Amino acid sequence: MKPRRTRPPHRKDTVKKPFVAPDITLVVGIYAKSGKQHSATPTNRRLKKDIQLIELNGLKPIPGDLLRIELLPSKGAQRFDRFLQGKVLAILGQQDDPRCISLITLNNYDVPMDFPVEAVKQAEAAKGIKLGKRTDLRDLPLVTIDGADARDFDDAVHAAPDPGNTGGYIVTVAIADVAHYVRPNDDLDLEAQKRGNSVYLPDMVVPMLPKALSNGWCSLNPHEDRGCLAVRLHIDKNGIVKKHHFMRGLMRSQARYTYDQVQAQITTKALDVHIAPLFAAYQLMRKAREKRGALDLHSSELDIRFNDAHEVSALVPETGNAAHELIEECMVAANVAA
Repeated sequence: MKPRRTRPPHRKDTVKKPFVAPDITLVVGIYAKSGKQHSATPTNRRLKKDIQLIELNGLKPIPGDLLRIELLPSKGAQRFDRFLQGKVLAILGQQDDPRCISLITLNNYDVPMDFPVEAVKQAEAAKGIKLGKRTDLRDLPLVTIDGADARDFDDAVHAAPDPGNTGGYIVTVAIADVAHYVRPNDDLDLEAQKRGNSVYLPDMVVPMLPKALSNGWCSLNPHEDRGCLAVRLHIDKNGIVKKHHFMRGLMRSQARYTYDQVQAQITTKALDVHIAPLFAAYQLMRKAREKRGALDLHSSELDIRFNDAHEVSALVPETGNAAHELIEECMVAANVAA
């Protein structure tokens, strides 16, 4: 006897809910108006539906404006219609303005661009670090080496021949003591966790910490006292770190170099008093790196340049050089020691 076939239960047709990733609360949308209805098409492709704007906050956008929008929870039957709901926070500019591309990118990847008032107040209330029990490194001629467009300086280096180690060098690597200002679970820490790191785009930077810290007390600016964490590395003539010592210190950067400036010195062999010992120590560490067969990646990046209208005017390939590798070797050695 054949089994009876059963029919699936009858289901009434329903309208699918619009997909909204639960972590999305702020979006960028392109404004449109139809009669008295205000709406925006989200630039984030994870949002499949238009946004019904139920609050303009006194702003007067025009069609084509890019808006920063906070999504609002939908109520009742409205959850099933063709719109999400939101309120306008700001007008960013027209959609064809090149300056808006980075803003769209940041919003699409949920990178917070603004800091809460509490975090900003905490950063602006910060003060310089006093010597106290720290090691005084202010007479040690540490220098920073960064890109020409760097806005903050996170690390500094110094090298000198090691008197008790023939052919070897003492290399000191220092980084800004951010932990002095950012304590676990305070307002700055919670905001930093949301970002994870500073975000760099061709025409702007979103720092991990408010500017009072990222460009101020946590930036190793030349000729200014700064708290730091430092490691002193004793490197032998074969480029091997024989011993090291970590310390909390107070330093004063003696100079700010760019990679191009250092590379020019290396190319012309006209090394100044700061760079000559650093380059000599780098050569030892580089030789040890090659001997142990460490991974050596050579890649190029594109430097995106803009004209006065903020349009892309050139894409210039940039490849790593000895100046980059010098800093790289110092940082790798410091991290291995840690």
